[in-house]
Amino acid sequence: MANKGHRNLCFKCPASKSCILERDMHGKTECDDFAKAFELTVAFDPCPFCGKLPSYNICDDEGNDRDESYISDPWSGLGFRLTHIECDSDDPCPISTYNGESLGRHIYDTPNEVAIAWNSRVVK
Repeated sequence: MANKGHRNLCFKCPASKSCILERDMHGKTECDDFAKAFELTVAFDPCPFCGKLPSYNICDDEGNDRDESYISDPWSGLGFRLTHIECDSDDPCPISTYNGESLGRHIYDTPNEVAIAWNSRVVK
């Protein structure tokens, strides 16, 4: 039987429309397609101000930061937020945040959505 986190998140899985595992897991706790839905396959473009690569934080539906283990049992929803670590230079990046702090308030469904949103920003 699927764990609670998996059952609640099958809608985010790319194979959810054709998947029979949600109904009949045969003892599995998660399927391969579910795990693939949260792999980062889109590369982040570098920051136009400092050249560093941004990343993402794992969070719940309320925006509370969580660690990697939360993905396997997301009891309060699962989301991803953009982060841009603090620059360690005398001329800090104007958009970086403190280490581990999220940039903005938007919560994305997958890490790839975070990267796509960052890469599609308008740079003048």
